[in-house]
Amino acid sequence: MSVTLVPARCLDLSVTATPLAAIATVEGGDREGLARVELSVDGQTLAQWVWLKAHERQSVSFPKLSVSGTGTHRIQCGEVARDVPPGKN
Repeated sequence: MSVTLVPARCLDLSVTATPLAAIATVEGGDREGLARVELSVDGQTLAQWVWLKAHERQSVSFPKLSVSGTGTHRIQCGEVARDVPPGKN
């Protein structure tokens, strides 16, 4: 049995500062299958795998994110990005 890999499109991204975590809302394409959801934290990529039905929307959690340095941190999923202000991590 083979697994079909499908794209996931990021629709929304919510971020909590304490603890630093993110929830990405993604949507599948025309086919059901396994989708890789990537989250970028200051340019470092993390990924979660999720099974999506055709056109299904699902929330994908990225708990306990870590950042280094001071200043504003950028968290991004696809074209959706959020900035975490300094002192909020």
